[in-house]
Amino acid sequence: DHRDLHSFPTRRSSDLSAGEGTCKDTCDDGTYVPESTEPQVCLPCDASCETCDGGTSDLCLTCDDQRIYFEDAGSYQCRLKCDPGSFAEPQPSVSGEQNEFECKPCEDRCDTCIGTDADECLSCEDGFFFQPVSGQANGKCVERDQCDPGFYPQEIEDGVSIRLCKPCADSCETCSGPSAEECTSCESPRYLDEEAAEQGQCVVDCPFGTYGGTRTVDSTQTRVCLDCENGCLECNSATECTSCPEELYLDDNNSCVSDCKIGRASCRERV
Repeated sequence: DHRDLHSFPTRRSSDLSAGEGTCKDTCDDGTYVPESTEPQVCLPCDASCETCDGGTSDLCLTCDDQRIYFEDAGSYQCRLKCDPGSFAEPQPSVSGEQNEFECKPCEDRCDTCIGTDADECLSCEDGFFFQPVSGQANGKCVERDQCDPGFYPQEIEDGVSIRLCKPCADSCETCSGPSAEECTSCESPRYLDEEAAEQGQCVVDCPFGTYGGTRTVDSTQTRVCLDCENGCLECNSATECTSCPEELYLDDNNSCVSDCKIGRASCRERV
């Protein structure tokens, strides 16, 4: 993650080591040459940097063994290596000229983090699942059944247990796994076809003999393909047949009936 040291110009011949007055080909580690200084002198890096491209704490190039390299939005810092469950938070120095870092505790569920907020975790304590924040490396740590809509919990055993909230297939609103045949609910205009796969598949057109309706599950309405009823072969709803079996007729009430006696029902041509 470190920036390439060779991409920065090296000052030679006239460089001076600050305070010593000696000419050197290159500046020592821990010093740098300002772009607009005449004569050219080697000035000290910020105390947090091992090598640097400037005198502030956000221009580090490399770090010593006590610190880790941290890049964020063009800022390149060497932060303290904190114990698990804590992170390095920048603190103003007494002089105000440079930042120091202090190890602060993470939110309770985080094992590692970049801040104190619940969505600033980088990894989780045992038993929790990591739910990423969209487009970022950080996220929150949640219970198995608390992954965001559009994600499902996955536990990977690879020497240690890794618990993650993983994204569902694009066609699913919610799911129990990564496949498009493991949907548990669907967004409009799709309906859940529970017969299409072991779990369910989101389809725009429900299959023959079913219609797109809703079912209430745990006080939540779910869009689902439901079986036609009342003798319908095909239907638009629970009360509206569109075709009937051979032995039945479709009447003007969109119902399938066995006969069409005068005064009882006006039947259309057999559909």
